Amino acid sequence: MVFNVPLNNALANATSVEAVTEVWQQRYLTDWVWWNHVRTIASIASLALFTLGFQRG
Repeated sequence: MVFNVPLNNALANATSVEAVTEVWQQRYLTDWVWWNHVRTIASIASLALFTLGFQRG
């Protein structure tokens, strides 16, 4: 939420088609997708650690 929500807000606040296209190409296709992957990997890692901890005791 720290990274993706501000990017969503930037897209929502863009006023012209050119601004929306620029925000989409420069920020969503790079930053938003990157942080979405990081969030997914972190969630999988935390689930794996939780499962290991639960199995051990």
